[in-house]
Amino acid sequence: GPCPIIPITISPTNSQNEGELLSYYPTFWYNGSAQLLIEAWTNGGAPYNARQCLKFDYSPIPIGATIDSAKLFLYADPNPSNGNFIDAMYGSSNSCYVQRITSTWVMPNPFTWNSQPSVTTANQVIIPQSTSSSENSVIDVTSLVRDMMLNGNNGFFIRLVNEVTYNCRQYVSSFGSDISKHPKLIVKYH
Repeated sequence: GPCPIIPITISPTNSQNEGELLSYYPTFWYNGSAQLLIEAWTNGGAPYNARQCLKFDYSPIPIGATIDSAKLFLYADPNPSNGNFIDAMYGSSNSCYVQRITSTWVMPNPFTWNSQPSVTTANQVIIPQSTSSSENSVIDVTSLVRDMMLNGNNGFFIRLVNEVTYNCRQYVSSFGSDISKHPKLIVKYH
């Protein structure tokens, strides 16, 4: 008979494979923050941008498996530590690209604002403009995960479509105190 479809949840805690690129500190890789920050904001009047790199470990998925679906779950930070410190999702133009990174991660400091990963726009996904300040995002990344399984897994790159000041998204990271809100990827395969 047909192969059963197997769901697997990948949701690491304290992942070394997530980090932030900040134009304000252009030579640093930020890992260990309790929040995944994607924003265009100001600090002391100076505009800056934040972009996010996020990679999941696909080793539990058998080589040669067919990916039926892959969904990325990102949860709004209930205690926003950036932006206006009230709204996790803010601004009139905070839609984001989710793209596939094509650069290899060289640990412990894989990328910085000044040395960004290369990405491809192939099968990129858009997280639409937020409609509430505390909304979670469920993103269909099936095609991106299939591409990663074929071409090598270097993770996701998340950035605002338009990096216009006073737009942000603040999600809980794998370092957040509430494990149920850590980023997770649910992959179904056969």
